[in-house]
Amino acid sequence: MITRRWRLPALWLTLCLTLAWGLAGCAQGSAISPAVPTPEVSVGVHVQCPTSQDCGYMSSAWSQTMTALLARARHGLDVPNAYVELLDHGDAIQISLPGVSNQQLAVSVLTTQGVVQFIEVGRPLTVGTRVAADQYPILFTGAQIDPGSVSAMQSESNLPIMNFEFQGAARAAFAAYTRTHVGGYLTITRDNVVIESSPIQREIDGQCTITIFTSISDAWALTAELKSPPLPYPVTIVSVTTFDPSRAVAEGAT
Repeated sequence: MITRRWRLPALWLTLCLTLAWGLAGCAQGSAISPAVPTPEVSVGVHVQCPTSQDCGYMSSAWSQTMTALLARARHGLDVPNAYVELLDHGDAIQISLPGVSNQQLAVSVLTTQGVVQFIEVGRPLTVGTRVAADQYPILFTGAQIDPGSVSAMQSESNLPIMNFEFQGAARAAFAAYTRTHVGGYLTITRDNVVIESSPIQREIDGQCTITIFTSISDAWALTAELKSPPLPYPVTIVSVTTFDPSRAVAEGAT
């Protein structure tokens, strides 16, 4: 008992001396600089499941989707310190992205399921056309793309483009398919909506390029989705908030 009664005061003495030393350092001009606030976008989503499946708090579907959302934020949007909070007693998930100010991009990346497929149609399809699941043969999927090869940029003609390469056996298979189907059409869908449908002009053994984007943000969004697995279940938006530090400072000064 005597030992226990003396340990706590000794610990407090150490803490007080440490604090006094720190305050003395501040008095001598060694003050700690305050943290600089950064922008932050937070997106709340609700997991959508078939009626026969449980998507509630801590269910398998809920856990898988939360893990996939974090992976997309950290690897797709390159926000390693992204974090998750619960809304509505766990029925909804909020993903916060410190350092991100582009709300439109964040919402697109975190609410698009991101199932990319290369389908064989035999004719061109208009971009934006919705196709039924399994309506056409699936040749390749986004899961076969090398995540490290995906990048978005402005072309020499100032148009938004995205480059990527297949990995493993899919690379040789894609080269063989394009070699034997020159003149045919290669159609790419995302969540069963056509995003590219162009003629095959030559064998493609290596880098592929998607050129039909309305903005660089659209190219960035698809890039982020291909750098991480698709969401296992679709989600719907519950809330979107953006913290703007410049506005907060301005309001605080008034």
